[in-house]
This record gives sequence, C-alpha cells and structure tokens, in this order.
Amino acid sequence: DKSSLKAINVTETSLELPDLDYNVDYSAYVTASTRFGNGKTRSSIINFRTPEGVPESPPIINTFKNLSSTSVLLSWDPPLKPNGVILSYHLTLQGPQANHSFVTSHNHIVLEELSPFTLYSFFAAARTRKGLGPSSILFFYTDESVPLAPPQNLTLINYTSDFVWLTWSPSPLPGGIVKVYSFKIHEHDTDSVFYKNISGFQTDAKLVGLQPVSTYSISVSAFTKVGNGNQFSNVVKFTTRESDAPCVLLLTLFSFTICNCRQWRKWKSTNFLSSKSDQVCSFKLIGVALYAHSSKHNLMDIHGEE
Repeated sequence: DKSSLKAINVTETSLELPDLDYNVDYSAYVTASTRFGNGKTRSSIINFRTPEGVPESPPIINTFKNLSSTSVLLSWDPPLKPNGVILSYHLTLQGPQANHSFVTSHNHIVLEELSPFTLYSFFAAARTRKGLGPSSILFFYTDESVPLAPPQNLTLINYTSDFVWLTWSPSPLPGGIVKVYSFKIHEHDTDSVFYKNISGFQTDAKLVGLQPVSTYSISVSAFTKVGNGNQFSNVVKFTTRESDAPCVLLLTLFSFTICNCRQWRKWKSTNFLSSKSDQVCSFKLIGVALYAHSSKHNLMDIHGEE
C-alpha cells in the first residue's frame, strides 16, 4: 500500500525503526544518496513482523438485552487495536451483593441468577499472550419483577368510628418501582372483603368510609408494573368506635280527637215513642313523643290519658 510507505534519512549504517505497530508485517530496503542525488540501486528487501503486544483499546460492547428480570445477554466486538491475537476475554460483573469474574474465548455471554431491578457494572478486557488490555465498562439495570417481599411493619396509628390511619415500611425487595399500594380490607360483621388503592409513593394512609362499631382486618400489598406477586404484609385488626354524632331530639306534642259525635236516636214502636238524646261519644288523647337518635338507640316514650 503506497500510503504506508515511509522514508527515513540517516547517515549511519544502522537504524532503529520507531513507532511501529505491534503484530504487523513490514518490508524495508536501503538506498544510498550523495550530494549529487539518489542512487538507482537499492538493497534487497527484508520482511519482518513486529511482536505482539498488550491490546491498546478495549472490546466494543455492542449488545445488551434483558432476557428476564434475572438474566441478560451481552456481546462485544474485538478491540480496534488488539496488538496481537486475542486469546480470551476477561469479564467482571459487579453487583450490590458480590463481584463475579469470568473468562471466555467467545464474544458473548448470558448472565443469569441476577437480582431484579438492580444496577450492575460490567467490565470486559481482551488478552493476548503479552497481557491484558484496558476494559470497556457498561452499567445496566435488570428488568422489573413482582415484589419478592411484602411491605413491612403495618402499624395502626389511630382510628375512629369511620376511618383508620395506618403506616408501614416499604418492601426490602420491591422488584421494581412501586406504582400502587393496595389495602385488603376484611369486614368481619358481614364477612366481606374489599380493596382500596393509593399512590406507591406513600408510606402512610387514612382509610375512610368505615362503619361504626365494626371489626376489620387490614393488610397492604405493593404493585410494580409487573404485579404484586400475591405478597401481603402483616394483618392489623381493630374495631371502630361508636359514632360521635350528637343526640338529636324531636319533641312532638300532639292532640287529636278520636271521636266527637252527637247522636240522636229515636225508636218508634207501635205503642210508644222513645227517644235517646244527647249521647256524646268523645275521646281525647294528649301525648308527648320523645325520639332520641344515636348510633345504637331509638327511644320513644308515650304518655296518654282518656
């Protein structure tokens, strides 16, 4: 290749050729020159190959793919300047629990048994027989999964006749970003179960709409984009208080006449006339009704006289 030709002028009869690349074939020859110009005769051509060296550049990572929440595929190309024959690749995986090292002659690897939604560092370096070159680095997250543990320490802070206030700690192994917390609420009096959802950014909640003097059992579950894995926290059980609504009194005074009539009756017979007059039928009820309303009682007391 003409572009690779290089002329070096010296006055000595020996020369050290600098800046040659490792593991490359070269050809060289010598011509003599005087002050009148270059000679047309040149020496015989000598061919030589430079020795191998340590790789000057790292492998080029070109593929990263999540196969699942616990496994990934990685592949790479050889270094741009390998400086020799690549014998192997030395790989290192750094994670929150431990570091792992691998050696392979291939340009790809599947890493398994990883933790879901976890940040890892991956290093890859090429080795020739002269040594190990620099490493390329890739930071990656594994995919999300369902939570591997439920929220912790669900605790009852306070409750009244119609609401309860709860707090808890996030899951130590959420498996991803918690989008929603869902409360499983069991009402014992009716043996019914219903659910209430809140934001995944909260660690306390006020649940309203409960019934007075009713027993409930509540647990909480965390949802990522994949699901909740049917993981529920410890259960808290409590009975709501009586209603604090004030007593409402309704006082009604009523008076009415059941019967107020005057009847005149006359009976006739063959021998005499009989009359029964001024028969007054009357009944009067005077009463007082007292209604008391609370969460549990309806009271009525009626007094009457004839």
